[in-house]
Amino acid sequence: MDIFVIKGIKAQRANVQQTNYLVSPVPVFAAVMLGHAIADRLGKRDLGVGIIHHSCELHIEHIPNTSGWIESYPCQFRGATGDIASGGSGPTQNSIQPSVTGDLNVSLILGIESGASTADVRKVIETMNLRLAGGKVVRQPTVLEAEDLWDAIKQCGRGYWVSDATPVVRDRLAKGMSIAEAVLGHVPGGWYVPATLGYRTLTRFEQRSGARDGLDHAYGEPVVGLVCYQSVFSLRNQGQRPTLWSHGWVTDSLFVVRQS
Repeated sequence: MDIFVIKGIKAQRANVQQTNYLVSPVPVFAAVMLGHAIADRLGKRDLGVGIIHHSCELHIEHIPNTSGWIESYPCQFRGATGDIASGGSGPTQNSIQPSVTGDLNVSLILGIESGASTADVRKVIETMNLRLAGGKVVRQPTVLEAEDLWDAIKQCGRGYWVSDATPVVRDRLAKGMSIAEAVLGHVPGGWYVPATLGYRTLTRFEQRSGARDGLDHAYGEPVVGLVCYQSVFSLRNQGQRPTLWSHGWVTDSLFVVRQS
């Protein structure tokens, strides 16, 4: 396996509203699928993705209400398409789209089937109109090759390693918590964040008008799980063995990303 570091992916106006009820700054599913897309363009099999979170600046304003309390209001932007209902066609007539966005700065560690070079990875990234969670990456990130996973983490610099916290959820469920409380409730003793980790189909896969590349299409819903942020400097000191995120079908209707 070859390991490459894509350092400093700065995505502007990335989507952080991962479901209709969840705003989360960690794009786990999007990052793993980006790694898959890069490997696919290289003609190689992706063997895992590691995520280092550096920062996220949410596009949210904090404004006092009439009672003097500070409330948070997401900044709204015009949509990318015209207002079809009223026949609008110009950019000033585009409707406002309800969303929460932010500027992300992450680094990815890609495990790829042997045979690719740093130049190959760099060329693919330069030609694929790079985006992360819908956010435009306007400056090309740095591509480096690593000897192993620890070397890759070190090359990413300061940040937080994003790990799968499914065992924490299972433990909380065993203690009698509801699913919502186990995933979305406060977890003491660490920095835990809910995030979209997959999708479950609600309909059968079949041909539908407008589907990308003419592929079979199914309607689905996001599957939310729990992840943990850990300082890259404390990761080795705690004697942990980090693993990469991988993707796959758990059942015919459930597709998730997880750490083995």
